[in-house]
Amino acid sequence: MPPKTDTESTIIQVNQGNLPPVANPGGPYVVDLDNPITLDGSGSSDPNAAAGDSIVSYSWSINSGALILSGITPVLTVAQINTLGVGVHPVSLTVTDEFGSTGIASTTLSIIATPADPQEMTEDLIGVVSSLGLPQGIENSLTSKLSNVIKSLGKGQTDAAINQLNAFINEVQAQSGKKLSEAQASDLVDKAQDIIASL
Repeated sequence: MPPKTDTESTIIQVNQGNLPPVANPGGPYVVDLDNPITLDGSGSSDPNAAAGDSIVSYSWSINSGALILSGITPVLTVAQINTLGVGVHPVSLTVTDEFGSTGIASTTLSIIATPADPQEMTEDLIGVVSSLGLPQGIENSLTSKLSNVIKSLGKGQTDAAINQLNAFINEVQAQSGKKLSEAQASDLVDKAQDIIASL
C-alpha cells in the first residue's frame, strides 16, 4: 500500500509592533526681519507606511512654545517673525501617526537684521517725492539733492551725504503746510533721518 499523507495549513501572523514616525523639521532656517518664512516637514516619514500607517498630524513649536503651528509646510508671517525678534530660536516638530505614536526632532530658526542699504533707501525716497505731484521746480530741487546724496555715497563721502540729506530735510520743512501737507513733510523727514541713521 502507498504511504498515506495529510496536509494542514496554518496562517501565522507576525506582528512587529507599530514603529513611531520619524520627524524631519528641515532647516536650520535663516530669515531677515520683515520677511516671512516657510518651514518644511515634508522629509518626515513613517516606517510602517508599507503596512498602511501614515503621519496624520504635524505640530511645530517655535521658541519653546512661544508659537505653535500645524501642517507639513506652515508659514511664519512677517508679524510673527518680528515678534520673535533677532536671535536664534529653537524649532521642534512633533509628528503623530494613526496609532498615536509620535516622533520629535529639532532644528533652529535664526532671525537676522541685514543693514539697510542707504543708496537703495535714497532711491526709494526719490520715488516717494516723485509720486507726490509737486510743482516741477520743487520736485526737481528735492530730487536733485537726493541724487547728490547717491553720488556722494558712491564716492564714499558720508559726511557730504549727511549734509545733503540735512539740506533736503530743511527744504521739506520749509514746504510743510504749503506745497507739502504736514503729514507728507513728516513722512519725508522721517525717511531722510532713517537714511542718516543707517550711515
